[in-house]
Amino acid sequence: ARVYSVLSKNEQVKDLLKRALKIKIAALGSNHSLIGMTMDLFATFRIESINSNMDDESISKRLNKSLLQYKTAIKIFKKTLGEKHSCVGVTSNNIGRLLIRMGDRDLAQNYFENALEI
Repeated sequence: ARVYSVLSKNEQVKDLLKRALKIKIAALGSNHSLIGMTMDLFATFRIESINSNMDDESISKRLNKSLLQYKTAIKIFKKTLGEKHSCVGVTSNNIGRLLIRMGDRDLAQNYFENALEI
């Protein structure tokens, strides 16, 4: 997936990340830290693959899907690794950055403060 990402072959990246997520869930169950890490990576990819040719609705859908994946990842991390694990902090920061982009500065601040506490 990383090679395709560097080559800007976003559909292949998306397909590979989906396959990786399905394989990991089948092997490990849905509440494993590696599932959270893959979801965090997938959310970040969705955001980074937004381009200027996309319409506002498509961008909004990607951002909302990313937010959902980040929130799922953080829930998994808290359950499997604990509230103060670095993965929780990194994902909290990612959510904060996304919320800034989405225009919700107040909620973003909460996530940034949480990341800093960790």
